Amino acid sequence: MDPDRAKNLSRFRGVAQKLGTTPEALEAAYVAARKDNPNLTHGQFIAANVVAHNLSAKNPNITAQAILDGLKSGKSIGQTLHGLGLSAKDARDAEQAATHEADEAEKTAG
Repeated sequence: MDPDRAKNLSRFRGVAQKLGTTPEALEAAYVAARKDNPNLTHGQFIAANVVAHNLSAKNPNITAQAILDGLKSGKSIGQTLHGLGLSAKDARDAEQAATHEADEAEKTAG
């Protein structure tokens, strides 16, 4: 494997483990999402997936794809979550929790 690809996969390792998937699958999903929305950042993609993972059991309409669609339309993650039925406070809290969890997962994967 080339060094750039290995480095890129390592960016997904901790979060992939938290989400119950592989770094390769998460990277492939990111590449596909970037084709659909070239402005999508790695951080937004990770946050969308972590938020969806955390909230979808109680809110089945909150999926990674729904959040990614909101980002593509120019909304923030918080605005998208609010549009999907969360209060502004719950949306803000969910986004902050996801950012914290993603950061912790990355540190763990180190």
